[in-house]
Amino acid sequence: HPAFRVSNYEDLLKRLEQAGFGVTPDNMLGDVERFYTHDPFGNRLEFIKEIGSWQQKREKSLQWQYGNKVKLDHIYRRR
Repeated sequence: HPAFRVSNYEDLLKRLEQAGFGVTPDNMLGDVERFYTHDPFGNRLEFIKEIGSWQQKREKSLQWQYGNKVKLDHIYRRR
């Protein structure tokens, strides 16, 4: 499913709820605020609140997936 990073997260969430779209919040990624909804054709859409830099978000995601034991410097150098 596609995911969209949005700067107007709270406004979008409110507008979708007011328009009758079902909204499902998800906090599985720790500090990342996101929610899911479906378009009129049933496709799942994800909206993520834009926070911090890309590297901060990537680091939080990796720590969530692999725990704090991951040496993140090695991952960044491989790219």
